[in-house]
Amino acid sequence: MAAYQLYPTGVTVREDDELLSLSTCEYSSTNGRLIVLVYAAECDEYHSLGKLYKSTNLDEILARYREDMTKEEGEQTGIEIARQIIEKTSDFVDGYYFSFPFNRVHMLAKILMK
Repeated sequence: MAAYQLYPTGVTVREDDELLSLSTCEYSSTNGRLIVLVYAAECDEYHSLGKLYKSTNLDEILARYREDMTKEEGEQTGIEIARQIIEKTSDFVDGYYFSFPFNRVHMLAKILMK
């Protein structure tokens, strides 16, 4: 992994370390992807994140989306999932980054409304 890193971090990852990977588009090459790996450091914030990460079942989240959903129902499901993530992480994160496909930025107000 070290051969591919863009920034030296001084972190040596061991085989039994836990990593969280985030993937995003990267435009310096055709169909490029940038993978961000988050290293699990020993701290209270990690333990909270670890509980969230380990208790999240991707299949359960995906099952909330049905093939027969309308666009509006799909958006509402995404809004509910985002709100739940915010609720579970707000005590230990500094902020959130949102990306809305197909210019659905109107969803942000619904996510942040209480």
